[in-house]
Amino acid sequence: MKCILHVGAHKTGTSAIQMALAGYDDGSTLYADLGDPNHSIPIQTLFSEDHLWAHWKRMGLSEQEHTALIKDLNRKFSGNFENRHDRVVFSGENISILDISSLKRLRVALEERGADIEIIMFVRDPLAYRVSIAAELVKQGETDVLADHLMSIRQRYHNLLSVFGKRPAVIKYEEIEFFNNNIVEVFSDYVGIDASRLANSSLRSNSSLTEDAFKIVLKFNKLGITHNKGKVLSEARWAFVRGVVELLSSKRPLNKKYFVQLVNPAELEFLSQLLGLGYGKYEDLENGEDFDSYLNDISEQAVVDISQFLCAKGLAYDYKSDVDAMISILFYYFVAEEFQRSGVLREVG
Repeated sequence: MKCILHVGAHKTGTSAIQMALAGYDDGSTLYADLGDPNHSIPIQTLFSEDHLWAHWKRMGLSEQEHTALIKDLNRKFSGNFENRHDRVVFSGENISILDISSLKRLRVALEERGADIEIIMFVRDPLAYRVSIAAELVKQGETDVLADHLMSIRQRYHNLLSVFGKRPAVIKYEEIEFFNNNIVEVFSDYVGIDASRLANSSLRSNSSLTEDAFKIVLKFNKLGITHNKGKVLSEARWAFVRGVVELLSSKRPLNKKYFVQLVNPAELEFLSQLLGLGYGKYEDLENGEDFDSYLNDISEQAVVDISQFLCAKGLAYDYKSDVDAMISILFYYFVAEEFQRSGVLREVG
């Protein structure tokens, strides 16, 4: 059986691909079922040294529940090979950042089930990647937008080559220009799946932060308000992020010139020389000199947009003079909404 491992990389439309392929089975090709369309966490749980215990502990699982989860994931993993399809597809961007030992365990598990492994990895312009990863860090609650703790594409590529003994097929994310700007159609064309059979093939499941939204969510992160303790606060935070994006009238994207300084020259050289991908023509972008001032400059229109929303909800205040208060109150509004939606208030009552 052919096994296609789609390993990301991060910020190359993996979420859209995973959501579009979820449940796909045309009799020949099966999209693997591991309980989540994104196979990153399930595969990390199965094959990492500690079975991702720290993550599941934060999620509230006991050791006994964690053990039961691993057993259930093993059952699901094996089940994808039982109906003898011609191909099975796994997709998870975190597969590409597994360490060597974890990748070896994954390879053994696949080969024990008769899999002939093919690896697919999308890459994108390093500058666009740095802008996108900064937005993702902010969405996740980080305050250091300059950080990028993910393994380099060069290291991922060499780890995969070392463990699986074959070169990953590398596809430029920018190929979407030839497929109606739809990453799902790019993937489907490469692996030979009829994209028209995917009901949600045009789905964009990972919406981008606009410039104003990025700055407001970043400012919220820096306020230090507790937002990651328990399910209710976590859900409220994501509702807050979505709400900020929807409330702001300006859809201006982040200014790339401020991120040129973050591009790793070694990564550019690897993509250019070894993979033959022509990236790095940034000469037409002037370097943004004052990054901090840019990040702290929230537009007047953004303040107006959010102020009008809060006033309409009966939360009138002079927000122009206290943007921190405006952002805090907007978050607390979504906390109250989540308490109401989840039924926690009714339980307390």
